Amino acid sequence: MSILAAICLACTLTSGPGDGDRTDTLSASVVTVSKLNAVLQKASAPVVSISGHDIEQKRLNSPKTLTSLIPNLHIPEYGSAMTSTIYARGLGSRMENPSIGLYVDEIPVLDKNMFDTDFLDVERVDYISGPQGTLFGRNAMAGVLSVGTKSPSALSGGGMASVSYGTGGTVDAAAMWQGEKVVVSARAFHTNGLYTNTYNGDKIDGGSGLSFRLKYRPSRSGGRSSDYSLWVSYLNQGGWPYRLYDGGDAAPVAYNDDCNYRRLSVLAGAAEGVKVGRHDLKSILSLQILGDRMNLDQDFTPLRMFTLEQRQRQVAVTEELIFRPSVDVSWWDSQSGLFLFGKYNRMHAPVHFFEDGIENLILGNANAHIPPSIGRLDFQEDDFVIGSDFDLFYLNAALYHESWFTFGKWRFTAGLRADFEYQHMSYDSNSLIHFALLPRMAEYRELETVFKGSTHNSWLQIVPKAAVRYGGERDYAFASVSKGFRAGGFNTQIFSDILQGQMTSDLMNSMGVHVDGMGESQDVKTTAYKPEESWNFELGGRTSFTAGEQVFVLAASVFDIECRNQQITVFPPGKNTGRMMTNAGRSRSYGAEVSASWAWNGWRADLRGGYTHVTFTRYNDNLNDYGGKLIPYVPSATWHVSAGRRIDIGAGSFRGVELSASATGTGKIYWNEDNSLNQGAYTLFGADVAMIFDKFDIFAHCTNLADKDYSVFCFKSVGNTFLQKGRPRCLTAGLRIKF
Repeated sequence: MSILAAICLACTLTSGPGDGDRTDTLSASVVTVSKLNAVLQKASAPVVSISGHDIEQKRLNSPKTLTSLIPNLHIPEYGSAMTSTIYARGLGSRMENPSIGLYVDEIPVLDKNMFDTDFLDVERVDYISGPQGTLFGRNAMAGVLSVGTKSPSALSGGGMASVSYGTGGTVDAAAMWQGEKVVVSARAFHTNGLYTNTYNGDKIDGGSGLSFRLKYRPSRSGGRSSDYSLWVSYLNQGGWPYRLYDGGDAAPVAYNDDCNYRRLSVLAGAAEGVKVGRHDLKSILSLQILGDRMNLDQDFTPLRMFTLEQRQRQVAVTEELIFRPSVDVSWWDSQSGLFLFGKYNRMHAPVHFFEDGIENLILGNANAHIPPSIGRLDFQEDDFVIGSDFDLFYLNAALYHESWFTFGKWRFTAGLRADFEYQHMSYDSNSLIHFALLPRMAEYRELETVFKGSTHNSWLQIVPKAAVRYGGERDYAFASVSKGFRAGGFNTQIFSDILQGQMTSDLMNSMGVHVDGMGESQDVKTTAYKPEESWNFELGGRTSFTAGEQVFVLAASVFDIECRNQQITVFPPGKNTGRMMTNAGRSRSYGAEVSASWAWNGWRADLRGGYTHVTFTRYNDNLNDYGGKLIPYVPSATWHVSAGRRIDIGAGSFRGVELSASATGTGKIYWNEDNSLNQGAYTLFGADVAMIFDKFDIFAHCTNLADKDYSVFCFKSVGNTFLQKGRPRCLTAGLRIKF
């Protein structure tokens, strides 16, 4: 007997005598309860929906391509598929937990390393803005992105295959078959890359990938519904086209060690629904597997300084039970749920130091504090490894409930979630070198440094929500107040610096030398950071109307977000190698969002825009006070304007032409906390054309039509500043066959 069946039987047997007809067995109707659909129907929040047709026409092949199409959503395309960073309404950070939740067919994707995924056979994408933590929990503090793939269907069965070729020698091929009980799809691509490493003349960002998705829906009967899915993806790519910046023009990309990223990911899901009396019960179970490897030249220069290899072997299981009334009550509806997940991650992250790194980062720093009369520290090795191994365990349990009360045109929402998480980290960092203080020491001595132990972190988050909405299903105004939070975690990337400090301290002690503040080891407790919390206050509305055959839709909202325990990515001072997340202080974000569309006689126009002003209200890093400064990496605005027309011919096999043009913009972005370095606002133009035939389409797509020069990322490594140039003009043309 399955877990879900056992729960259903228990619910049936424990119904009391006062339950009346609720004591009967499972109803014959089929359960189709969906948490997301209930939210979309009753949401007191801005919602942007993108159809599968638009995704196909505009070549929206990953979440990154949604940047600015959704107001105030910014997912810059830098680094690699591993470094998918998301900013929404001023919330987000460069590393660790994302600021929005991602769901694929109602399954939560737990690790951000799997966020940069293919939009393979996607039927629809929905984005709900603002904190959705009551129903969706951790990391949904700025919104939820839901990706729905094609489902088995007897009405719209058939297949599709496509192939395209584009800039950078990019070849992309995909195929999909949709049947009555099963959907199968696959995609393969290869690119030679767009960016050149001038150190060796090679393309940096070439790569290949494969994706496969299977969705199976058996016959539905006896009050039961079932859906099973499997998604497997493999990626092997280069990346990180970072250019050294010294205050003038950024230098060409030039570094000597390889940078690449490999990832194998598996997402398997099983959704089962049954009817229990007057309620629907749905179980969504998932297994998530991630295995990846990143190689990184961490100094990004031609010097032989240091590299990082990071390997992860991760497995996670999630289980969600959703409970909703199945009998309509005119004034009340609700849903309740239990969410559980467990995740284990085995991480191997050695840092390899070479001669330039040893001299500049370790020996040079140490010898600067040793009087010349005493001598000069030297290593026997020209290179050595700082090993770092981690075992990370995560356990989460949450209970939630949300109710909707309707009185005429008024609808009130009240929700509450209790979310508990426990995290445990075991760490083992070590190094082995041979050193001498020349000329005082005749022989090199062995020095082994070990930093080993474990630590844990836990929290309980209470996440309330309240909202009121007035109007109908299509025209309404709303006001809401809600809490969101982003999970805490551990700073694994700082352990190399911790061990370097411990190594320096051990060296000094072994030579009988002590310098105040030199080589002090960092307390492991500082490697943990707490959840980030926010309160969102919002007013908004939506209206739609027709004028003859013209259809207009307009939606707008304003918001004010107070954030505390702000998670900020910081770098240790000086020429250090790591970075870390810290709960730096507080911030305030306020802004507005607007979406408008118009359709008439084959014409369509869309306007989507967002404005965000987000500042630190309190942040002092003991060196500078950044209160009142704008938070870095967050664009001040986003905008997207598009217009297009479908011209139907209807003669013979040639059916018509689809034309569209777009302008997508990003406001000014500051790259540092003191707001001294920034990327100005820029707009990228695009165009699409497709010739539609009975059995096939011919299409062409262009992004950054004007070949705009702009930067998408800025960071520091060992005291140097680096910029990444945005993608140049890219052209793609292809053929799509329907069968």
